[in-house]
Amino acid sequence: MQNFSKLSALFASAFLLSACEPAFETTAQKCAAGQDIQVVIPAPDPKFQIFTDADEYPLYLREAIETMTPSSVLSAEEQAAKDFIDQQISDFLSYDKSGDLVTGARNPLDFLESIVSTTDPGVEIEAFAIAKNQVAQGIADDDDFCSYQNDDIRIVDTDADATTLAFAELAMSYNPFTRIVQQSIIVAEQREDLESSASRESVPFIGFYQALPENFKANGFTQPEVRQLIANNGSGFARLSFDDGEDTELGQLLLDYNNEYCDTDRTNDDPSTWEDCPSGTTTRVPSTDVGGACDAEANKLEEHSFDLNSV
Repeated sequence: MQNFSKLSALFASAFLLSACEPAFETTAQKCAAGQDIQVVIPAPDPKFQIFTDADEYPLYLREAIETMTPSSVLSAEEQAAKDFIDQQISDFLSYDKSGDLVTGARNPLDFLESIVSTTDPGVEIEAFAIAKNQVAQGIADDDDFCSYQNDDIRIVDTDADATTLAFAELAMSYNPFTRIVQQSIIVAEQREDLESSASRESVPFIGFYQALPENFKANGFTQPEVRQLIANNGSGFARLSFDDGEDTELGQLLLDYNNEYCDTDRTNDDPSTWEDCPSGTTTRVPSTDVGGACDAEANKLEEHSFDLNSV
């Protein structure tokens, strides 16, 4: 028994030594390889232009837009509401249409994700192709968490100075316990906006999907089970979001508008000390349902709203 114990210790020592050799890599280490490589992507004119039939990548809202085509004539009020929604989609995502069909888009999110998903070797970025193959291998090994995250991506103009148009982060992961593959893309105007959870909430574009591991494609577009988009407008008070689920076969499009206080430099929680909004600003009328407790907010909160029945 004593000899057996010594032999077991010898085998254990040999295993530990092999795991510490430079050539040995865990699945997690393999998946993270190359995530610190800077990726620079030129965006030729027209900026961020992609076409619906150029590759297998599907624009986030193409199917939803084309499905929203009415089967009968709308009333004037219904048509006005649909025109308003169509205009918001166009304003946020710059989708191009021919009649009721979507022909392309000109926004950084669809542009970048189409490159990640491309099957064209003349378009694909080597760093992304390697990362997807790493995730595919991690799924095949199925023995550890697999995660790749590159937050050093720049989309640049094709001018002589290669002016930066946007900063981005690409993250891909596989969880062997939940058996879920995830991908997220975040597009920001400033590099610093990718560095904190608070600033990430207001970046111009966020794209996300979850997929089954058997559907993951190292080359091409992975069919997701859940796909989501968030787009924030430049003023910071309006947001368009889209949630599409294969399991429920339900797509949901949301428009959110947030009121904001005019005094952006306020240093305390006492509304009576805050600066009033500039003359002519539409402000929220304080609630009268709480016995005057909100009166101090009069002329303090800029209101962003619309009447859908009047547009």
